[in-house]
Amino acid sequence: MKLFASVFVSNALTKATKCEVLPLQAYDKLDLPVATHADMLVFVLGKRIFCYDDYYNKNRRIFGVAEDDGYEIVRISPPIDSKYPNDVALNVFKIGNFLVGNLKYVAKEILEYANFLGLSLIDVKQGYSACSTLVLDDNTAITADKSIFEALAKIGILNQTY
Repeated sequence: MKLFASVFVSNALTKATKCEVLPLQAYDKLDLPVATHADMLVFVLGKRIFCYDDYYNKNRRIFGVAEDDGYEIVRISPPIDSKYPNDVALNVFKIGNFLVGNLKYVAKEILEYANFLGLSLIDVKQGYSACSTLVLDDNTAITADKSIFEALAKIGILNQTY
């Protein structure tokens, strides 16, 4: 199994999981605190990997590994600027047959592909949806965000007290 992760944790993650970790370098168009966060740099849905066009161009080797494994890379326009909400185009997550995020700011390419796949779109207030949620499987997630919790509870994914 291959995983995308920040260059800063890739060695430790490789040792801990025995997975091949594809280290993501910092993206200079994002603020430093989130510039290497995988959920800010890539979004994987099915056999497609969404990333910023110029980030792909600077990291062709890493994305080439994924392409060699049969993934299609979908390149999107860079963020308008490094400040929220213009930095969260990729910060969305899939759970079951649902795509969850602040849909106003999610890349149109992701939304179009999710619609093509027949996923139900769930809009939440939290722009950093993937940052705020750990998806464990198609029916289980852990979140630190109340709007995400409420949205997942409404569709039967979470049923514990917030």
